[in-house]
Amino acid sequence: EVDSYLTMHRTFNIPTWFAISHQKYHYKTWFWIPASDVARAGFVFDSKERKGKFYSVPINEFVQVSDTDNLERIFSKVLKS
Repeated sequence: EVDSYLTMHRTFNIPTWFAISHQKYHYKTWFWIPASDVARAGFVFDSKERKGKFYSVPINEFVQVSDTDNLERIFSKVLKS
């Protein structure tokens, strides 16, 4: 999926972000990362079970946003790039 989003970004100049959370955080904290950073900072693995490659990205590469934050933290990262 990352490669598809990177192609969309290059073709249409539309940045795409991934947002993940977990039950451990009670879904009150979300970790956001642009697809371009996944490709840059992630480690690529080939998976025979999943039939393709996948990325593993260190958590410190993500922008952390809690339910009490606003999305300004993400927009400030967009404006910097």
